[in-house]
Amino acid sequence: MLETLPVGRPLVLGREDLGGNPVPDDRCSREHADLSWANGQFVVTDRESRNGSFLDGVQFRGTRTASDGAVLRLAHTVMLLLADLRPYLTRHVTTGEFVIGPRMQEVLDRVVVARQRDSHLLVLGETGSGKELIARRFSEAGERRGPFIAVNCAAIPAATAAQQLFGAARGAYTDARANHEGFFLVADGGVLFLDEIAELDLDVQATLLRTIQSGEVQVLGENTPRHVEVCVVAASHQNLKQAIERGTFREDLYFRLFQSELKVPPLRERREEMPWLMQSVVEAASRTLHASIVEAALLRHWPGNVRELLAQTQRATETAGRQDSAAVRVEHLDVEAGVRRASAPAGATSGVVAAATAAATAPRARPVTGRYESFTREQLEAALQSCGSIAAAARSLNLHRTQLYRLLRTHGLINNDAVEEADGS
Repeated sequence: MLETLPVGRPLVLGREDLGGNPVPDDRCSREHADLSWANGQFVVTDRESRNGSFLDGVQFRGTRTASDGAVLRLAHTVMLLLADLRPYLTRHVTTGEFVIGPRMQEVLDRVVVARQRDSHLLVLGETGSGKELIARRFSEAGERRGPFIAVNCAAIPAATAAQQLFGAARGAYTDARANHEGFFLVADGGVLFLDEIAELDLDVQATLLRTIQSGEVQVLGENTPRHVEVCVVAASHQNLKQAIERGTFREDLYFRLFQSELKVPPLRERREEMPWLMQSVVEAASRTLHASIVEAALLRHWPGNVRELLAQTQRATETAGRQDSAAVRVEHLDVEAGVRRASAPAGATSGVVAAATAAATAPRARPVTGRYESFTREQLEAALQSCGSIAAAARSLNLHRTQLYRLLRTHGLINNDAVEEADGS
């Protein structure tokens, strides 16, 4: 759901009317909170709601201000407060084989243009962010639908990289008792996706460059090269320019692949995808997704991106199953899941204001964060070390700051004076 704030007056958020749309959340009050925009920030006022309002994981009463990218939860309704609505006006989150949000769809649209113009593509992005999805779309956008072969270069032993990529004839080396078709020959007429290409050693990179330039594969043990028509999509999570400076990546290969370059945005810049990604895992286990775990996920960094989110949601779902809980809640999520450093929302580019809503309901919901007493000393120390401050650690643990102070005192990680100061703040 997408809603633009009216100019000059607050938007009343409630169960029966959220910007003109009813919300399927019976825990939300009829008139739960007011939302407005003033002096470059959001202003949220709780209307003495029955089940409370939460801003970035902390419950509040009265009025609070929020910056672009803040997470607002009203009972079981979770919203992203966005200052720039434009990326979402023409594109929405689509589901199916893949969950694709507006920012990812924009990149996929550029893939089609690159496929029409160039025969090779360089994809840069963090681990788990969806680089293979880009490569598959590149393959699908071609006029010819040849094979799509995906290779993780980091998983190929250096000693066998050449023969696995380019092939080897029987007797070409010790123990070569049969002909071995390399990945280039298997991908003939299609697309070869070389993930983590920077992991290949320099000699193999040189052979790869010759193959791409000539369109010919020199199979080990054969005298005559074989002609192939292969489009190469190379990907890396590394900064290849820095790798060139270190002498670990060939500059000429980089510029040969640089016909088109696409950068995949990390998941923390595509947070609108998170509820649907998590829902796909939870539904497969016949359970429901509680708003508290969605809220916690939206507030975390997720250095492993989509791959990490899916894996951690699966673990949380299994934990819920062992506890015979119909809903997967924040207390089922590992305290260290998705935590590396405090995430920073993308900067606003205009004064347009939006609220993107993802509602999730479950029985026996509680208006507070859950059984916070269950956190161990090790979990608390890890959160403090990862986040760098008590405020950030409280957000990552989905706790109020006062709750975290009390836990730190219980485990002997902070003195009583600090807790009294926090209680009075």
